[in-house]
Amino acid sequence: MLKRYKDTDAPVVFLSPGDIWFGGGHKVVRTLLGSCISITLWNRAHGLGGMCHYLLPEQCDKPHRHLDRPGYYGSQALAYFEREANLLGLSVSSFQAKIFGGGNMFYGIERKAGSVNISARNIEWARQALAQRNVKVVAEDVGGHVHRTLFMEMWSGDVWVRQGDAPKSH
Repeated sequence: MLKRYKDTDAPVVFLSPGDIWFGGGHKVVRTLLGSCISITLWNRAHGLGGMCHYLLPEQCDKPHRHLDRPGYYGSQALAYFEREANLLGLSVSSFQAKIFGGGNMFYGIERKAGSVNISARNIEWARQALAQRNVKVVAEDVGGHVHRTLFMEMWSGDVWVRQGDAPKSH
């Protein structure tokens, strides 16, 4: 239920595609996902966490116009989280992760010869990249053919997901 989010006076930080937020305090971080992925991190002992909204796993050979977005690629987003954690004397492996998004918004297109299922690639990359960094994934809400709205409470690490009108806690 979204009650705690709506009943609080916490400021809301909205993440657009390619944005990242890391910190703590009395804030709610929110984003809207389709085939993109959000990885949330939370360290209970330090009351710190973060959320990214990445579009693709890694940079391809072609230059892209969104290189100024620190979290456009999952690899950039995780590198950012690692730097921020290290600045505080922490390892990213001391955080727990949750993975959201990867809805197949282009259903049917991937059946054409030579096309790639971006959502499936995004989901698999997140799982592998977190495993390589020894970050424990404690929850996922990924796949399907739906968009998701996320709300992360930075004071608790709780993440609320809305698929249509049905919010769920993770």
